[in-house]
Amino acid sequence: MEITDSYEVVLPLILVSVLSATICHYIEPVSFYYRELVTHGQLIRPRTDAWVLAELNISELIEKDCIIVRENMRLREMIPIIEQSNRNDFPVEDSKTGNFLGLIRLDDVRPYLFNPDLYDAVR
Repeated sequence: MEITDSYEVVLPLILVSVLSATICHYIEPVSFYYRELVTHGQLIRPRTDAWVLAELNISELIEKDCIIVRENMRLREMIPIIEQSNRNDFPVEDSKTGNFLGLIRLDDVRPYLFNPDLYDAVR
């Protein structure tokens, strides 16, 4: 436009630019800079599940205020823990090593909670 000192070439210039960009995008949908990420499956696009998960930090997801249950605890000892907690899952850890042994779900214990005869029999 500066060389011709005329605005008559603006419309053809826009049309050629749009046409070439469309053809290039059809032939090579990813830019040169992202091509290697796409081939390795590492390109994370915005507004996708992978992008949301990539933004999360694992320390934000781990709950640290859990009430831990010992592996040899009887149901009688666990009832006060259930009463004071608002959780449905209770991690069980080894009292000697501190390793995670399993998970007690409140739904699994619920049938025994209303039978006081089982309080000392159920571990």
